[in-house]
Amino acid sequence: MNYLSWVNLMFGLWVFVSPWVLGFAGYPLALWSNILSGVGVVVLVLWTLLGKRDANR
Repeated sequence: MNYLSWVNLMFGLWVFVSPWVLGFAGYPLALWSNILSGVGVVVLVLWTLLGKRDANR
């Protein structure tokens, strides 16, 4: 199950950088939507990963 968290982390990073990679950074609404969504996914995944690590101690 841990590998799914890493897949979700990569997904969140992709959502964050995709406006620049795919060339739609000139559209502010789409840009901010992707930035906020990507950051949200990354924060939640890191929270999950770090929570699992602390629970195993």
